[in-house]
Amino acid sequence: MNKNIIFDFDGTVINSLPLAIRTLHEAGHKYNIESLKNVHVEKLRDMSIPEIFKELKIPFWTLPFLVTWARRRMHSQIHNIPLVEGITDAFRELKKNDNRLFMLTSNSEKNVRISFEDNKIIHLFDDIIGGVGTFSKKRAMKKLLKKYNLKKEDCIYITDEIRDVIATNDINMANIAVAWGYNSEKALMGVNPNHLVHSPSELVKIIKELE
Repeated sequence: MNKNIIFDFDGTVINSLPLAIRTLHEAGHKYNIESLKNVHVEKLRDMSIPEIFKELKIPFWTLPFLVTWARRRMHSQIHNIPLVEGITDAFRELKKNDNRLFMLTSNSEKNVRISFEDNKIIHLFDDIIGGVGTFSKKRAMKKLLKKYNLKKEDCIYITDEIRDVIATNDINMANIAVAWGYNSEKALMGVNPNHLVHSPSELVKIIKELE
């Protein structure tokens, strides 16, 4: 049976982790937050978002400024952020097999569309849903299912973050975690994904086996 394949964006589809780390460093200097000036990437990759906030000791009052500034930084650089190597071929292969592709992300719909138009892959996606709240993925997944009258047993969510694995596990939707993004393989395996892959070609192979 063909699948409805729902992708996360940052870390899963685009290699935005280097920009995210640079943005944290710059924010540390901009807002004089010492904990952000020397961020250890691999340590953060093992953590959930709440753990990261705690580790970095980010003052609560700075969060609105940080989020707004980081979003502007992302938008200004979106043309320069490369797609994950091999992911375009994976999209084309999955689409060729009559799977439906969706995007569900905390990043803005505008940024996704710019990136996909730059890389000439926007036509491969049935819908792009952006601006999902950091802790609202589960609700957004349910809305997507309702909007397209999809059965969750026919859907697979592809992500690099432990919060998304937890959200899909909570609603009994299949998931595939990718080891090349924001959270480490160790962190991802700690929340019991259905599958974990190390390359886009392996991702395609697993999905074909599930069809």
